[in-house]
Amino acid sequence: MPPSVQTAVRRASPAALDAFPDLFLDYCTDFDAVSDFYAGDWQADAAARRPADRGVLADTLLDQNERWGLGAATRRHIETLRDPESVAIVTGQQMGLFTGPLYTIYKTITTLQLTEEWAAQTGRPVVPVFWVEGEDHDFEEIATAHVLHRNEVVPLSYEPEVEDNPGAVGRLALTDAIHEGLDRLDEVLPPSDFKPGVMERVRAAYRPGTRIEDAFAQLMRSLFEDEGLVFVNPDDARLKAL
Repeated sequence: MPPSVQTAVRRASPAALDAFPDLFLDYCTDFDAVSDFYAGDWQADAAARRPADRGVLADTLLDQNERWGLGAATRRHIETLRDPESVAIVTGQQMGLFTGPLYTIYKTITTLQLTEEWAAQTGRPVVPVFWVEGEDHDFEEIATAHVLHRNEVVPLSYEPEVEDNPGAVGRLALTDAIHEGLDRLDEVLPPSDFKPGVMERVRAAYRPGTRIEDAFAQLMRSLFEDEGLVFVNPDDARLKAL
């Protein structure tokens, strides 16, 4: 882990970002306006007291993370979630091509640092969790990455033949079209001592036949394999039933 850094937390209203539909804003800040559409207010005290089956959660996370290369530290963190005193710090992102924008990595590092800080401050077990947004329906958004090459931004694209509305894009299996993006990434990444290892990890994750959500999670796991980061894919009936 990199050394801990000084952090500051600032609260911002979603409305201040001017980027969300009214339904989302009402759900976050004026639940009475949309209460007919939902089973309960997520901010109500009763929601916090609602019992959670931590056993089912942990068992599901073990199954999911086994697919992506479950390390010892991640296993320990998943088992920790069975403890009713444990809490989680959760970040997440859509499954961008080859991990997507760099802020995905920054968010993950920040979560790992906050996990250490909050555990030290509270004395409670704290687990870092990454939410893999596999149910996103915007294929174009996750199918392009950008790399700096000789002071230019070079786009890398995955362009298979897909339906106009493929549904949850995380479920889509990669096709042979992924090779073009992999070869282009290998071409534009500058030579370094780290490049062979990076490309080995990327190619190991992004293989034809692998689902997009699994490729993303496997690559992210390989980048943070010693940190105990727990990945969760919400597109799982066992989690939806909790």
